[in-house]
Amino acid sequence: MANKESNLAEYFPRDQLEDFSFSHTNIKKLLTSKYPVQEERVFKDKNQSANGLRIRVYPSSNATYFVEKRIRGASGGAKKRVIGKANEIDLFEARKTAYKFISWMAGGKDPYEELEKEKRENRVYTIRDAYNLYMDNRTIQKETRDRYERQKDVLSYIHIKRKQKWQDVESESQLVNTNTFKGKTDNLKSLLDADLNDITSQAVLYFHKSITNNHGHGNNKAFTEGDRVIQFLGSLYDTAIDIVNEKQDDEHYIKRNPIKIMNRGRGRWNNPRGKAKRRHESLDTEHIAAHYQAIMQLKTLKNETRDDYPKMKYTNIPIPGAVRAHYFLRFMFWTGWRPGDVARIQWDQIETISENDKTYTVVSWNDKEAAERLKNGEPIYRVPLNQQAELVIKELEEIKSDKLNKAKKGEIKIRHDYDHNHVFLNVLENNHIKPNQHHYEKKIQELANTRFYPTGIYRKTFLTYGNELKINIYTLKRLVFHTQNYFDVTSGYIKTHRQVLLDASEKIANYLNSYISPKLIQPEPSKQIIEVSDVSIDNDIIDELTAQYGEDATRKTNDLIRIALALKTLNHSIYKKLELTTSEFAEFDDSDFAGD
Repeated sequence: MANKESNLAEYFPRDQLEDFSFSHTNIKKLLTSKYPVQEERVFKDKNQSANGLRIRVYPSSNATYFVEKRIRGASGGAKKRVIGKANEIDLFEARKTAYKFISWMAGGKDPYEELEKEKRENRVYTIRDAYNLYMDNRTIQKETRDRYERQKDVLSYIHIKRKQKWQDVESESQLVNTNTFKGKTDNLKSLLDADLNDITSQAVLYFHKSITNNHGHGNNKAFTEGDRVIQFLGSLYDTAIDIVNEKQDDEHYIKRNPIKIMNRGRGRWNNPRGKAKRRHESLDTEHIAAHYQAIMQLKTLKNETRDDYPKMKYTNIPIPGAVRAHYFLRFMFWTGWRPGDVARIQWDQIETISENDKTYTVVSWNDKEAAERLKNGEPIYRVPLNQQAELVIKELEEIKSDKLNKAKKGEIKIRHDYDHNHVFLNVLENNHIKPNQHHYEKKIQELANTRFYPTGIYRKTFLTYGNELKINIYTLKRLVFHTQNYFDVTSGYIKTHRQVLLDASEKIANYLNSYISPKLIQPEPSKQIIEVSDVSIDNDIIDELTAQYGEDATRKTNDLIRIALALKTLNHSIYKKLELTTSEFAEFDDSDFAGD
């Protein structure tokens, strides 16, 4: 390029630096000309407000602004510090920056280091940044991560108009919650992108109201979710304050946690101190039949034809989403298991086993944490399914088998990413179903013509009626997959036989069915089941307890176990004597326990 003749020689003389006048016009000509100079040249801005600005011009017409000055106190000669490319920075801004650079260098400071410091000090940390800080380098279970993502999504639904400032939020009406908003969002900005220092305590109160009012199920408000999401936002603030303020070496960089307003005075949280109490309601007995029939109707639910919408889908065949929801909700109705657990069941968890000349369909759960924390805790335990729950699994097996056989014959095509693992699939059949089936929960309410019941009601119903049938509490816990590390110490010593589990599950299923088909099934008379445990108890003792305490015999049995465990801890020598006591050799006689 050095051989090319410059076509702007009159503007860029080769010999005298001072002859070039910096102006917007000349800079523009420089940048738009081919080969403005024959070789790399440096020109100095002679304007009074130049502040030492210089420009380095290349034959390719590229040009760079920079300043040159010796940094006071630094060894060596003059230091060059680049300001930026001439085609990216306005001349006026370049002169301003040159003045800043020269001033720093005169004071013994390196402009590059000062710019990095300014960048750090002027960095805006948003709620999205706080969430990333909160999640970084954490080892958490997928279910917990999903819950955090859900709470972040709820925060992301809160918007204000772009020209509005978060500090100015003084009423809920200024917020737009896109969970229910059906308009365009181009003119809105999300709470996730808000500067942490722009959120006021007053705004937090209205965020809380907006979530509570817009994220409920049916006609209910989201009292618990409103509390939990705001508490989660408070945790994001705490994490950001700890990390960012320490990094900035400024304890007031992020000024405060505005969520603390929720704990000032009374009436801020929906629940006392923001902690929801466990709900004890269940399906009303008068609603059980209608509710279950509505679940069954989902299996054949179709869309109604509409004259104004001739392209309406699924008017002749069942709605796929309704069919999927039918099996998912129906299985939970008969088992009382958590929606998240059921949604993630895989086919390799389901097996048929034979014990004592009996065959069981069981679902296996991995409970490593229990094995680590509890003596006698089971790393894998298998819960048998009652006939109604087993029927759901068999129907799904037939559906899958039929689908794969047709695909093998070329009659249908399945997705390349078809999910072969999960039992309860989504509509696309490429992943498990979502635990939250709010749309079909509302549809069941409409079909049953009863009050709204969330999916979690099946768990409460199963446990409530199991308790009414006087089924042992540990048996109930096993049936609904209460992870073992949530048990008290005694539960680690109780090993319930599979037949006992199945009998209890069938008993609850029969009880529920007595309301659905009262003419066909009558609930069995309530019988107390004394479970066989790892702690050996003589039949004579069981008979004696049953004779004396009747239906309370199981509770008394468990009391004996608790007493033994307490003795083991408090007085090991006496416990050892009890442990050695047998029908042939007794350290203690009845007279040892007789009263005065």
